[in-house]
Amino acid sequence: MIRVFLLAGQSNMVGAGVTAQIPAAQRRFPQNVRLFEAGAWRDLLWGDRFGPEVGFANEIGRALPDDLIALCKVAGSGANICYDWNPDGVSRGAEDVYRGPLYPKLFAEFNSLKSLLKGQGEPVDVSAMLWM
Repeated sequence: MIRVFLLAGQSNMVGAGVTAQIPAAQRRFPQNVRLFEAGAWRDLLWGDRFGPEVGFANEIGRALPDDLIALCKVAGSGANICYDWNPDGVSRGAEDVYRGPLYPKLFAEFNSLKSLLKGQGEPVDVSAMLWM
């Protein structure tokens, strides 16, 4: 089974961990966990900074060793729940010009992930959404 976990939210989900500060010995993650972010499969430590997906990946990978775990992450620093996460997909605030609506972005990202997983031949289950 392929289990999808949606990771969404504001700056705390984006994360402020500094990738360069993680010792090499702690850069090993369960082989059954993958991160889908910004429209592509990514290494868990693909950028200069990381968020809670790193710790979550270790725990969920060990808890569900027989399943493929797909983490689908969409978050924005300084995001406003009223404007940026508006389910109508309409940005209502002047400050949102540089962020854009995140709610429809989450669904677009998830739909892209579903298309990639469709050809795997295994059932796909949206197991949870983590909001931070």
